[in-house]
Amino acid sequence: VEVSYNKLIFLRNLGVQELLQKGVINRCSFMKRMTFKMKENFEKYWSSCNILIVIASILDPRIKLS
Repeated sequence: VEVSYNKLIFLRNLGVQELLQKGVINRCSFMKRMTFKMKENFEKYWSSCNILIVIASILDPRIKLS
C-alpha cells in the first residue's frame, strides 16, 4: 500500500489540531491553560512552514478527505 508522505503529515496534523481544540474547551482549568499554550505553539509552527504540504495534499488526486 502506497501512502503519500503529504497525506500522512496532513492527516496527522488535523488529528493533533482536533485534540488540542478539545483540550482548550476542557472544564479543567489546568488542562485548558496547558492545551491553549500548546495550540498557540502548534499553530505558530505549522502555519508558517507547511503550507506547501497542505497545497500538495489538496492537489494530490490519491487523497480523498472524508
